[in-house]
Amino acid sequence: MGIVTTFSLLPSFGPPGEYGLDKVLHATGYFILALLPHAGFDTRKIALAAAGAMIPLGCGIEVAQGFVPGRTGDFWDALANSSGVFAGVAFGARFHQIVAAMPRAAR
Repeated sequence: MGIVTTFSLLPSFGPPGEYGLDKVLHATGYFILALLPHAGFDTRKIALAAAGAMIPLGCGIEVAQGFVPGRTGDFWDALANSSGVFAGVAFGARFHQIVAAMPRAAR
């Protein structure tokens, strides 16, 4: 979270906006942020809450970028962030199902 927040709020720093590449990077970054809690928490409910907290983080960063010189907040970036979170939650939920189905000794 610290790395994403730091690079998101640096003045005039960001991926190129050509060809929508920046949206792919936004979605990928937030996918990873949403997937990590599923690997780190045993309880699915806590993992979902932690992963879900990435949505307000991503939206808040886009708002905060409006106050950083050389940066602008973008609705489409916030949507890409949220899409990445939803994909990360879906993959994470599947991860928890697979782990739950494993024999206890294999975990």
